[in-house]
Amino acid sequence: MNKIYNKSIELFYKTFDVPKLCFEILSKVKNPAVCGRLYDVEVVNVTRELFKIRIEFKTDEDTYFDTVFNLENTLEKAEEFCGTMGYSIDRIEDAKGNKYKAFYANMFETIILEKFNG
Repeated sequence: MNKIYNKSIELFYKTFDVPKLCFEILSKVKNPAVCGRLYDVEVVNVTRELFKIRIEFKTDEDTYFDTVFNLENTLEKAEEFCGTMGYSIDRIEDAKGNKYKAFYANMFETIILEKFNG
């Protein structure tokens, strides 16, 4: 590496805890779940953006998948899915932290089979 970068690299190492920074970056990398499988899942995030709801699940295998609803096209399906989870569309954000048994077909087709207590 060219010597002109040495001071910048030294400053970088002095400014940041590089091993901690690397760990934080790696911990945010999420492995995708395999489609067509049954999982025990936890809702880790719910986002609403205009007419779109995205529910992020973490599986018992430390993999992740999302279920996405476009409310303009699939309002009835979204209402049914949220109802199965025990919430209305307006309160689906409250599902965060809840655990379920779910069949993950793909990001547009997830079936909630059971809600776990506790």
